[in-house]
Amino acid sequence: MKNPSKTKVIQLVLAVLISCLVLPGCVKLSKPYPIKQYFVLEAKRTAQTGGAAPKASIRIKDPEISPLFSSKSFVYKTSNLEFKTDFYNEFFILPDKLIKTQTVEWLKKSGAFRRISPDPGEKTDFILESNIVNLYIDKTTSPNKAVLETAFFLLSGTKGADEIIWHSAHREEVQVKDDSSPAMAEAFSKSLENTLIFLENNLIKSVYH
Repeated sequence: MKNPSKTKVIQLVLAVLISCLVLPGCVKLSKPYPIKQYFVLEAKRTAQTGGAAPKASIRIKDPEISPLFSSKSFVYKTSNLEFKTDFYNEFFILPDKLIKTQTVEWLKKSGAFRRISPDPGEKTDFILESNIVNLYIDKTTSPNKAVLETAFFLLSGTKGADEIIWHSAHREEVQVKDDSSPAMAEAFSKSLENTLIFLENNLIKSVYH
């Protein structure tokens, strides 16, 4: 025979649970977490290639990148001395790898070099080194801006690695169209595109003039 008191307790618990399911506000559902998004960089070439047959070869070394911007997370500048990372918006792979891949592809399409190599052991006429100094979204301005600052060094591949043929620092600031994550990724890509145009023009002048 069932214990009457135990049966009443079970019935009371069930009644409370049913009431919580029926009555609004009894159970507070937490807000869903933001969806994590991943982005790549894409520099779009619009200029036509052509001209004399290229004679020089160049090796593209892995870029050095400041530890402040070396993770996959987007970085935001929120004040003069404050930066924050965004867990929910990231580059698909590490940003220095993305930038190197885009640089190699850009220079291949330029038609300016006989051979372009990412292989660290390959001998070439020239060697390109780069240092990514800044890579962030500046939220201290309105509208926000994507900032990419890079230092470039073109070295001789035949006369010794210490001989610098050309070097320059270059900073790009591209306005972000709106506050959305895709808009920030688009601004990053445009800043890289402008940087690669600058790089290509200066490499051609330094190598062939």
